[in-house]
Amino acid sequence: MFWWIVLLVLALLLIWSGRWVQRRSGLPRGRIVYADNRLWRPGERSIFSSKHHLIGKPDYLVRSDDGTLPVEVKSSQAPGSGPHDSHVLQLAAYCLLVEENSGLRPTHGLIKYNDDLYEVDYTLCLERELLELMNAM
Repeated sequence: MFWWIVLLVLALLLIWSGRWVQRRSGLPRGRIVYADNRLWRPGERSIFSSKHHLIGKPDYLVRSDDGTLPVEVKSSQAPGSGPHDSHVLQLAAYCLLVEENSGLRPTHGLIKYNDDLYEVDYTLCLERELLELMNAM
């Protein structure tokens, strides 16, 4: 009987610590379905768009109630005025890849800096800006 109580307490501690780590990481609630992180999921393949001739490897894709959300993790401190434009466009590219590969358009994505988290709406305007930049390149 004693061992059952010990196992139950350990299980509860593991669940609690997992939720604490998830909150600290900035990842939304949901299941990680892709991770460009060799510790978690070695060998993840790049995601490709034949329509837009685009390839990328988001840091994470999280499947949640909101759909599949790309998460980009930056090792730097957050800029004071919001995320860098280049980081927003990078996240938009991942949203475009998710939409083409899953058939479902993400409503937003996340950019996680060391000290802050930004939720970026994936709007038609942002998509248009991305496609115009890709066309110019």
